[in-house]
Amino acid sequence: MKINIIDYAISHSRVFMGMLLFIILSGASTYITIPKESTPDVSIPIVYISLHQNGISAQDSERLLVKPIEDEVKTVEGVKEVRSTAYSGGGNVLLEFDAGFDSDQAMIDIRDKVDRAKGDLPNEADEPTVNEVNISTFPIISISLSGDVPNRTLQDLADILQNEIETIPSVLEAKIGGKRNEQVDILINQTAVESYGINLESLINIVRENNKMVSAGGQDTGDGSFDIKVPGLYETIEDILNTPVKTNGDSVITFREVAEVKRTFEDRQSYANVNGSNSITIDVSKRIGENIINTIDEVKRVTSITSKSFPENVEISFGNDQSKGIKTMLNSLQNNVIAAIILVLIIILGALGVRSGLLVGISIPGSFLSGLLVLSVMGFTINIVVLFALILSVGLLVDGSIVVVEYADRKMKEGLSVKDAFANASKKMSLPIISSTATTLAAFLPLIFWPGIAGEFMKYLPITLICVLISSLFMALLFVPVLGSILNTVSRILLQFIIPALISLIFFNLLTFGLGRLDIQNLSLFVTIVKYLLSFALFIFVFIKIIPRVYKISENINSIDQLVSTNAKILSSDSNEPVLKVTGFIGFYAKILNFLLYHPLKVIISALLVLVAINYTYTKVGEGVEFFPDVEPDLAKIVVFARGNLSVEEKKDYVARVENIILKIQSERQEFKKYLFIKWKC
Repeated sequence: MKINIIDYAISHSRVFMGMLLFIILSGASTYITIPKESTPDVSIPIVYISLHQNGISAQDSERLLVKPIEDEVKTVEGVKEVRSTAYSGGGNVLLEFDAGFDSDQAMIDIRDKVDRAKGDLPNEADEPTVNEVNISTFPIISISLSGDVPNRTLQDLADILQNEIETIPSVLEAKIGGKRNEQVDILINQTAVESYGINLESLINIVRENNKMVSAGGQDTGDGSFDIKVPGLYETIEDILNTPVKTNGDSVITFREVAEVKRTFEDRQSYANVNGSNSITIDVSKRIGENIINTIDEVKRVTSITSKSFPENVEISFGNDQSKGIKTMLNSLQNNVIAAIILVLIIILGALGVRSGLLVGISIPGSFLSGLLVLSVMGFTINIVVLFALILSVGLLVDGSIVVVEYADRKMKEGLSVKDAFANASKKMSLPIISSTATTLAAFLPLIFWPGIAGEFMKYLPITLICVLISSLFMALLFVPVLGSILNTVSRILLQFIIPALISLIFFNLLTFGLGRLDIQNLSLFVTIVKYLLSFALFIFVFIKIIPRVYKISENINSIDQLVSTNAKILSSDSNEPVLKVTGFIGFYAKILNFLLYHPLKVIISALLVLVAINYTYTKVGEGVEFFPDVEPDLAKIVVFARGNLSVEEKKDYVARVENIILKIQSERQEFKKYLFIKWKC
């Protein structure tokens, strides 16, 4: 079956060339559109339930809020540990699961348990909220609105911007920080109330009973049906002022006669400052699996369009922009991947020649792009772990192609035709290549079963390697032989038609539109591509033209194959001193190998001693073991602690002192790019 597949592939080269072209084009399109993020989309095995009730003490919160919820949710299947915290004004219950848990089913079970426990909670308690901890739902960018305008104006503008941002499909939530909810204060005239003989409690009940949603049902008239709506909720201040308080015959006393009504805000629960100025912030979170770079670009575009109608003295700034670090990281890793590919190709071109080097070089992007297709189908994203796996696989995926191409070159030197040479190479070398790839995959396969949160992150490494290396197996055994058998035809077509057409098209576009009309992103991409192509061409020229002339390679030795075969004949001869006849690095290696073969016991004992000595020395002299390397962080957060039950104004005063110190340092040294103070809350 194996021989039939290889023979069929070579005899139907056009079909397989079309398949290769499809893989490259669709893989390139997938790489452009696949979601990109800094870290893998991993669900942290923690779910927490937030409870809130105004004015409740910590002791009552533990007894009335936390305990009923805790008793219900601790029976949820898969819960590893339940931890609870009660504080003034509310509490929370945290449930920890094992890594890799079914988060969707867990959320359904927890919500069901919470619904059962609602009947045991106080009537004044707010609705409990169930939240899942997921890194992908953390805020990806913060938008700050500040300026010399009233706080109400800032809030209204923030509401407008929030509504526009949440219309973006990839945005999960745009949460406003530092916002105060509006409320209506009713200031009762004590003299008027006493003169009219009105009870204060009755006034409170009137407001409470009138400001309700009333469901009046529907009416079936026989000819049709319609819903009945009873206006119950207050919508304007006039609705409150016109509410009857007391009637006496035909006279009606309303709130207008006994009270003053005005719009105001709830008491502050938090403050938000940006660079020392009072502001309102909007924290934007993306949906799971969405492209963080595209999402932030769209948020900035919508913000720019919406802010055109804002007052001129309102300043909009962006902070905590995660796309900048991700772009830098992705560009750095992509450049490393490209550099690794170029270096591998340089070595192959220098060792095997142009023909073999190009055949092996095609397998690199082919394996990468076909592997990315599989990852995209599996729902993976491009992140730091996947890109690291791609870098790691560069030197592994070319082994099979090198073996096939080298064997085919030898067969062609023996007189076989191109097609027969590549067919024999693929058939003869298939078992060694499959075995070599399988042993490499076997080394990485156990990493898939790495337990814990670290395993959930690192499983992307072996999965990516498995996809890429299996793709390289097909490239080496099918596509490289097919391409090698028709390389002369393909080269002629490229030289005669495609390359001149591409060059003409590029110059036509440059002359027609000019570099000035190219947008910055396309121009940067164009410059990058040209840079790598010129570097690659320079290295090819050095290895093919300059190095052979510098070293004056002997005319009697035309290739590295002849050098190796000549030394091999010397080593296999019946001469008494074969090793002494070998020169150069191969001779030096042969002398060492000859000595070691005659002292096998010493070699084994030395290897064991070295192995033990290295591990023992590292435990005594080494720097130890840590989970993550110690790197310099890009961000810093200052947490201010104080004793006592402080009001929000007192908390603001303490934080303002720290803020003034940082502002002073900034004015003297200009060391900070942006500093946000948004995290004090009572």
